[in-house]
Amino acid sequence: MASFFSGGVDAFTTLIRHHEEKPILLTLRGSDIKLSDEAGWQVVHQHTLETAEQFNLPEPVFITSNFRTFLREGELTNLVKASGDNYWHGYQCGIGLIGHAAPIGYARRLKTVYIASSNTANVKVICASGPTIDNKVQWTPTSIVHDAYEWDRQQKSWLLSSMLTAPEPIRS
Repeated sequence: MASFFSGGVDAFTTLIRHHEEKPILLTLRGSDIKLSDEAGWQVVHQHTLETAEQFNLPEPVFITSNFRTFLREGELTNLVKASGDNYWHGYQCGIGLIGHAAPIGYARRLKTVYIASSNTANVKVICASGPTIDNKVQWTPTSIVHDAYEWDRQQKSWLLSSMLTAPEPIRS
């Protein structure tokens, strides 16, 4: 089992909900952190390592990809301007991230890869990452699960704040 992990509220919520499954954290350089941002990447890289250690997880997998730049995202956004969204959010984000898990999922025979939800059913926004798309993606033997779609930001924040006040780190 694996879970995409950026270190944000959504990713931590998925990690906490599934920590007993001992997910491999998949952290992608070139998505939120630009390939040219070495200092930013070092912070994310170190934080992911520390999180894996704190939760007693397998060694994380770090992926480097130029998938947000080789497509000329700005030009594509201009082409889809009439949709009211940009190319990344409206067309690429979910499937763009998920595609990076395919080689790892196949090679390691992972049954599940979680991708954390940013929105809920109550948020009326079209996004290229949601359960109607993500949960349909699979390859042998892996299925994608768009996680915590039923939880809003306040619920996720409450979960995280309750974990921060716990006297002991989570260890299984």
